[in-house]
Amino acid sequence: MGPENAGRVVGLLPRRTTFARALGADNERRRPQAARQQVIAANVDLILIVTTPDADFDLERLERYIQAVWQSGARPALVLNKTDLRENVHWWLEQLRTLGADLEVHTVAAATGEGLQGVRALLAEGVTLALIGSSGVGKSTLTNALLGRDAALTGEVRVSDQQGRHTTTARTLYLVPGGGLLIDNPGLRDIAVWDADSADFGDVEALAAQCRFRKCTHTTEPGCAVQAAVRAGDLSPVRLAAFQAHPARGRRR
Repeated sequence: MGPENAGRVVGLLPRRTTFARALGADNERRRPQAARQQVIAANVDLILIVTTPDADFDLERLERYIQAVWQSGARPALVLNKTDLRENVHWWLEQLRTLGADLEVHTVAAATGEGLQGVRALLAEGVTLALIGSSGVGKSTLTNALLGRDAALTGEVRVSDQQGRHTTTARTLYLVPGGGLLIDNPGLRDIAVWDADSADFGDVEALAAQCRFRKCTHTTEPGCAVQAAVRAGDLSPVRLAAFQAHPARGRRR
């Protein structure tokens, strides 16, 4: 890009939401203490967590994504992409719904345009939306479909292990027809929550308040409302495990 096309900073807005991840130990040794947080996107209203009905599907990783989004101040939603590659995606949908009763779940086939109406409706004027997920889940294809043009590079997925190549290597902000803003991010293999104290477990804590015993551990106690919700399919065992392992949980008792 020549100087005539170079970007120019014309203002700096305060951060009202900050989606970030904790850097790994190797990065922490190379960077100063203050740089242990990597900001991925700021001032985002909605973050779509994209996954696929194949070997990439990992509920525990999706749970960590959701925690990080709630922590950021943005709202999470789930997108099951590449549904055209499966005759039936019912099992994957049921698994996604266990991650939170209030989470929006969209099924799309970005390559064919199927199911995009619901996602497009999220990109209203003034809304900033970001896409996150592993490499190869079709974030860039989804970006192009929402923009109505081939703006983002797309790549192939290896047949041997269903793993994608990092086609998107930089975060890019796009203006969407209708006035919304869309951020396409490089693939994330995983994410570590930056500030564990702020992870949101309001749904589990609301259930815990209904347990028979005030200091219920939600394991084997009689009258445990949390375990009852797991047995009924209203709460994911993965989400309960994340709650049990949460560093700040013991301090909230």
